[in-house]
Amino acid sequence: GEAGVKSRYSQESIDLSDLIFFWGEKHYKSVFDVFLNVKDKSYVSGSPIIDEIFMRKKERKDKNNECNKILIATSCGYANNMNGIKFAKRMTANAFSENINDTDRQKLQYEAELDLEIFKYWQIVIPFISARYKDYQIIVRPHPSENKDFWDRFTKKLSNVSVRQGGSILDEMVDANAFLHFNSTSS
Repeated sequence: GEAGVKSRYSQESIDLSDLIFFWGEKHYKSVFDVFLNVKDKSYVSGSPIIDEIFMRKKERKDKNNECNKILIATSCGYANNMNGIKFAKRMTANAFSENINDTDRQKLQYEAELDLEIFKYWQIVIPFISARYKDYQIIVRPHPSENKDFWDRFTKKLSNVSVRQGGSILDEMVDANAFLHFNSTSS
């Protein structure tokens, strides 16, 4: 929506750009609907992440030696921010205060509240999945802005769960039998 577009683009950033790449028509249209002048600077290129995943899948040789894996991208950078919830609230308010109207500000507040609910959800679902799929390796990938230490402590007693943060998520995506996420750009 418009609030999401304005959190990533501005008229100034578009004016300063010679060419802007979009991951698909939907991505392009979402920006074009807000900033009409983006049209002459736009190129719909596809998603380099997805393209690389397909290439890596083709290159995998011995799929029989892989264990069963479930990848979970929590993406709760607001509710579980590495600098705490007060910092996340302050950063959200500062980032959007001058750029958006009250309606869009309210939408962002709803997104923050949803993030808090999803964070609680993961704390129920991850132990459930761990118990239900004992023969699976469960990989929890917190967002880079998340507090990884929380997930390390939370999953400590779950023997088939490991927490990984940083580096490329691509190999884990290629090897996973299932990918569960909330609002992950990797999806």
